[in-house]
Amino acid sequence: MFTMHMSSELKYRVSLTAKNYYSSSRGRVDWEGVSNELRMPIPKALEHFDESICGIRQRSLSEAQDWGIETLTALKSFTETYFQNCMSVDDWILVGKYMNICHSDCVAKMWALGKFRMTPILFEQIT
Repeated sequence: MFTMHMSSELKYRVSLTAKNYYSSSRGRVDWEGVSNELRMPIPKALEHFDESICGIRQRSLSEAQDWGIETLTALKSFTETYFQNCMSVDDWILVGKYMNICHSDCVAKMWALGKFRMTPILFEQIT
């Protein structure tokens, strides 16, 4: 019970901190700021983030839409830094949270850019 309470409290702290670092002009959270404030690695903060607590709604951006250079740069940089483009479905879910874009849209965009190799196992998990 103590662990569940700590987990809920951490989820609440991360989500409210993320809300304070949300930029409506960028459409996403400054996760570096969240990480620094909470003194935890970005992937760990993303694991505890719950959009329903803070009211931030995930965007949908199809592969065909204009993502903008800043958004594409953030997507490529984050995946290269934390996952070296070798990713599981759970990793893609974290990418979706980081980008505030549906993770399947992130997968489609990165695949279209030729930035990672789709394996049969990953394809099966995603679809």
